[in-house]
Amino acid sequence: MDLSHWEVAFCGAEPIRPDTLERFTEAFGPHGFRREAFYPCYGLAEGTLIVSGGAKEAAPIFRDVDTAALEAGSARAPIGAARTLVSSGATLPDQSLCIVAPGTGRELPPGEVGEVWVKRPSVAKGYWRRDEESAQVFQARTAQGDGPYLRPGDLGFLDDGELYVTGREKDLIIIRGRNLYPQDLESVVEESHPALRPGCGVTFGVEMDGEEHLVVVQEVDARKWDGEVAPVLGAIRGRLATVHEVRPRAVVLIEPGKPAQDLQRQGAAEGHAGGLPRRSVARVARLVHDRAQRRGRAHRAFSEGAPSPGTCTDALGSAGGGPGRPDALNPRGRIRGRSRNRH
Repeated sequence: MDLSHWEVAFCGAEPIRPDTLERFTEAFGPHGFRREAFYPCYGLAEGTLIVSGGAKEAAPIFRDVDTAALEAGSARAPIGAARTLVSSGATLPDQSLCIVAPGTGRELPPGEVGEVWVKRPSVAKGYWRRDEESAQVFQARTAQGDGPYLRPGDLGFLDDGELYVTGREKDLIIIRGRNLYPQDLESVVEESHPALRPGCGVTFGVEMDGEEHLVVVQEVDARKWDGEVAPVLGAIRGRLATVHEVRPRAVVLIEPGKPAQDLQRQGAAEGHAGGLPRRSVARVARLVHDRAQRRGRAHRAFSEGAPSPGTCTDALGSAGGGPGRPDALNPRGRIRGRSRNRH
């Protein structure tokens, strides 16, 4: 295999993970792939694809920012724990790209995190027969009245003319005023124990008793897992506490191999651990079920307190904090998807 003639490898994830670029280069560099072939960019169907990108011959641009400052909404040089971001390139010359404060429409200066807004001739007029949604997404105006802008739903900041996408607004997990990005949490989780499969986990927020709490759903590799649940759960919680100073309200481990529709029935049947009612257990199972359907895969679930694989016992009440009400669990659409269907 000769990849030396591969000139452009587009990468338009939101956000682009630097470790993905590094692993790809390590794997295919011996076959002639050049790191300079990567073309980090940002785009979406509503804008007729590309919105920003760099020079074709340039290598990806990396920037380290302080994790705590980023959670607070600013991109600053690290003074503590750092997160590495990949530039999605500069805006195209025939468009206007700005970063806007959510809820106010105020344009933010470079280095401040906000919503990414785009205005250009190639932006679509709206969604077919969805007038209300189209007005919200395609007819945004800044506090100064400039517009109309497209609101893709992504968060990011500008620095030296480069766009850095930090994540999806709807995916944010807001815990005690901190903006936690699920992709950061998922990266920490999957690296916490060798039995956990990379790229096969999800974190999201659920609202209980008026507060948002973190829930982790992570797939295990049956070939590397000895069947002991406690060490894996301990590793996950330990790494999240060390790196992000956050404690999940629930951790659910899942394993490929069982029809996804069984999750809901098993969750409702297993009762409750730590005092959470059965209906809330079923809702956690339903979240896993929905995620499995989106990925087109079958799963078997088991979590803290489960006597054996194949059960989905509740961990919400036993991961810290008291029992919740059956109607208090509200995921609000926060399961991370990979689709570009944004609203």
